[in-house]
Amino acid sequence: GSDSGKGLLYSKNKGKTWNRSVINSHYIDCLTVVNNTVIAGGTYGLYYSEDNGYTWVQSNINEGYFSSLITIGSTVIAGSGYDKGLFYSEDCGKTWNNSNVNKGYFSSLITNGSTVIAGSDNDKCLFYSEDNGKTWYHSLYDGSNKVYNQSKSEIKSSNDICENMDSQENKYVSQETLFEKIDKLYKMYNDINGKLDEIKKSIGI
Repeated sequence: GSDSGKGLLYSKNKGKTWNRSVINSHYIDCLTVVNNTVIAGGTYGLYYSEDNGYTWVQSNINEGYFSSLITIGSTVIAGSGYDKGLFYSEDCGKTWNNSNVNKGYFSSLITNGSTVIAGSDNDKCLFYSEDNGKTWYHSLYDGSNKVYNQSKSEIKSSNDICENMDSQENKYVSQETLFEKIDKLYKMYNDINGKLDEIKKSIGI
């Protein structure tokens, strides 16, 4: 796959030399393999090849831009690079279905056992799926090393994804601040009690 507009290339000698395929002018940013089928994503949608990359067929998605692909079991998941969310295919990339995340740029996909994790480029969002990419839930990420797990409620529409993230993130920050305040008050209470004990001892009480 080429990100310089030269399309898809294939090699018959383990990478020593390369030949251009029928797709010779597109930007291709991601590749994956499932059941001997090679799947590619880039400009103009998603493609698949059943002959080791010699020939390619356009899938049912023939527009937009895709920046990430991953295989989990026999399912392939694709992340959109043009704010269209996450897609999944159960027939080796021939046809694609919308997941419940239909907005966002996704260039990062990874699997951890039976869980798929997706990272959104345009928002501080991490998503996870436990059913091979059909439905997604999101966690809250504050830009540091802290990840706050939201209650496991299914995302119903694009409005549920990241538009309210700031208020949800602030909720967690507020909760954390409240706990910090309680901790400070407890420490102040202990300090006051300690000083009272010292005063009592000094005056013989």
